[in-house]
Amino acid sequence: MKCVLRAAAIVSAILVMAACDRGIAPEMKPGEFLITTLSAPPGRTVKKTFGFYCRWFSYVGGADYGAAFTAANVALKTEGEKIGANAFINFSAAAVPPTDAKSTAGSVVMLCGDFAEMK
Repeated sequence: MKCVLRAAAIVSAILVMAACDRGIAPEMKPGEFLITTLSAPPGRTVKKTFGFYCRWFSYVGGADYGAAFTAANVALKTEGEKIGANAFINFSAAAVPPTDAKSTAGSVVMLCGDFAEMK
């Protein structure tokens, strides 16, 4: 039960952090990569989409979640830039706790969304 509560808290924190981009943002500079929960952030338009993509990582309780989450986001940026995207839209996160509550395997966290080219 504790693992389920921890996983729910992690997902809630991710979604709250991702929702911070609701203001009108200035024009994107070269090299910037936008990650947002919105399909079309205010003040921006989607020029082209490249399809749905998911990235996952494992998180063991007590380990540094921030480092694993940052590494997954950097990997999203790298994958997106390879195909010409400068944004990851419709971002969602889901955490799946281990099947055995006493397991040390940890939770699997999925980061999903769509790569896009934004104006």
